Amino acid sequence: MTFRTIRNGMAGLNLCALRIMVRSTEDGRAYLSHCLRRYDELSGRGLRHKDAVAYIRETCQSKAAERATLPTHLEGGGGIAPAELAILAVATALLQPRKVFEIGTFTGLTTSTFALNLPPQGSVYTMDLPLDAASGSAELTNYIPSDVALVRNRRVGYFVHVLGLQERCHQILCDSKTFDPTPHAGSVDLGFVDGAHTYEYVKNDTEKMAAMMTEDGVVFWHDYGGQGSFRGVAEYLESLARRIPVYRIEGTTLAWAPAKPLIKHCA
Repeated sequence: MTFRTIRNGMAGLNLCALRIMVRSTEDGRAYLSHCLRRYDELSGRGLRHKDAVAYIRETCQSKAAERATLPTHLEGGGGIAPAELAILAVATALLQPRKVFEIGTFTGLTTSTFALNLPPQGSVYTMDLPLDAASGSAELTNYIPSDVALVRNRRVGYFVHVLGLQERCHQILCDSKTFDPTPHAGSVDLGFVDGAHTYEYVKNDTEKMAAMMTEDGVVFWHDYGGQGSFRGVAEYLESLARRIPVYRIEGTTLAWAPAKPLIKHCA
């Protein structure tokens, strides 16, 4: 156990946390993580807050849609909250991307949200591990335990098929570390990174996303702010933010950045 882990546990410890921890260790950890993330927001630690939707509205050059659409199923997306889905839906409707690229399909809930808000000519490319990855433990040795559990229990693209969005969504089955972004170079207007949560994977996925982005695009990351096993996401994004503008969206686990400085940094 590291000093950081002990410090974070003490910082979030209170009677409410103890009561929840006694009832359920998993629920207790989730509660502590939420408290620590909110503490960081209020105390000004970590990424600075900036409204991604306001930024896109001010800078987008296309004719934005007047409304956004959400699936009626808002659960089963691997931990993404309804409020986060709503932000991604509005961002897509405003940006009107020709191409969205997502790393981490899982059940396809975010994939479907993107697809429902695309312009007529738009499409979504979404990547997840091969379907037999769960049976090959060697592929998952560098994953944190919660990511391994998600891989073993996923239904890749389930919501895409339920909602009949197959024609707008292109599934790629590949480990992101071996993925070649070259065919998509300079063509992605909206990127979403929600794959494996180690520092190395987030760095890899970010750099490959940068290679595919247009200069007017926007990149989002999910699961920013975790102090436990997701700490690698925060460590990478906070190190990146010392070099280019990267922001958090208050009250969520979403982070985002304008693509242009990200492209230049990763080139």
